[in-house]
Amino acid sequence: MSGAGSEPHGRRQDAIQKRYWMDGLNAGTGGRCDAVQLSERGLKHSVTGFAQGRAGPIPRLVLLFRRGERSGLRMKRQDVLLAALASARPSKAFEPVHVQKAMFLIDRRAKALFSKSKDQRYHFVPYDYGPFDSRVYHDLDQLARDGLISIDRNPEYGYRRYTATDLGREQGERALDRMSDAHRGVVTDMANFVLSLPFRALVSAIYREFPEMKANSVFKA
Repeated sequence: MSGAGSEPHGRRQDAIQKRYWMDGLNAGTGGRCDAVQLSERGLKHSVTGFAQGRAGPIPRLVLLFRRGERSGLRMKRQDVLLAALASARPSKAFEPVHVQKAMFLIDRRAKALFSKSKDQRYHFVPYDYGPFDSRVYHDLDQLARDGLISIDRNPEYGYRRYTATDLGREQGERALDRMSDAHRGVVTDMANFVLSLPFRALVSAIYREFPEMKANSVFKA
């Protein structure tokens, strides 16, 4: 029996409801996203806003699931890494701090994106400049050997710089296409967010939101 507030054609368990409130979603611009909500069979995604700070906002994504439900395809960490490098718009080079912090934020914001296998996950620990996992560098070297990224050096400081090649961008974009909308948004937002900040501002922003990651820091934010 239908209640007074039911839909004309009865309750639909598979109904999809979307509500968007957007205002300046671009990371690092000082804009904010009040909310993005999507529900389907109990699956909800909420972008609750930006963590404001002197270094600029860190886009914040919260994923809430019913037990047993998933959002999109689980992927190998190398595929997620390539997708992040390929999502930079316009194409920019990632230095070590950018790629470490981008993958850390993606891991924190979208854990369900990664394969459940422990050897296909990153495991970040507090290090000299915040969250660090040496496997990120191992994966970058492998992507370079496969011709998917190029590696050069910053002419002023000597840091390595990582850029997706044409082939890498093509494969990275295919990886993005396989992701759910929510996970694709996390990867692209985090990649472009880290590129929007200089070294000091980026590390400071990470420490403000994740203070446990400055336990072994040599950098005083």
